[in-house]
Amino acid sequence: MPRGVAPDVPGILVEALRRTGLRAVVNRGWGAAEFDDGKAPEFILPVDDVPHEHVLPLMRAVVHHAGAGVTAAGLRAGRPTLACPFNTDQPWWARRIFDLGAGPEPLPLKRWTVDTLARALEDLTLTPSYADAAMRIGGRLKTENTMDKAVQAVRQVFGAPQMVE
Repeated sequence: MPRGVAPDVPGILVEALRRTGLRAVVNRGWGAAEFDDGKAPEFILPVDDVPHEHVLPLMRAVVHHAGAGVTAAGLRAGRPTLACPFNTDQPWWARRIFDLGAGPEPLPLKRWTVDTLARALEDLTLTPSYADAAMRIGGRLKTENTMDKAVQAVRQVFGAPQMVE
């Protein structure tokens, strides 16, 4: 994650988690490198890259930057999501999560404070409708044949492939 997007992301995260009594698995890309050398509080587990499909189903909720890949993985796992966008397509995906009812209002990184993050985490984890919506969406995503749909969409735009002799 680029520096300068939000002030002291690791420090804000630690204090918000402490305030809410929640625990977190934090990818080093989110600033968890700050926790190397045993500096992580007992309620934070810093990790390097881990397969989303293995770890996200084990989580109570997911907090992420709202990139297309992790958004899909979190929803496929059926987990409510707090989207914290900072660039490109992330605000669109963040708004989509909210519009689908799978998480609270997005909290862009530039608006992170201990208070705003703690309130958002409490909302995320204490509002049953977010988990219900995420589970419904996850069930649909697990049964969707995305490759066939992609092929159909391409054929609608470009037509069937033509053999060239």
